Amino acid sequence: MQTIIAFDVSMGKSYMVIYQHGQCVEEKEIQP
Repeated sequence: MQTIIAFDVSMGKSYMVIYQHGQCVEEKEIQP
C-alpha cells in the first residue's frame, strides 16, 4: 500500500492531505 502525506501551505492556511493509491483519503486544515 502506497501512502503519501502532503502538506499544502497557501494564503495563510495549512492543509494536510493523505493519499492512498493516488486517491485522496483525508484532508484536514492544520490550525496554527
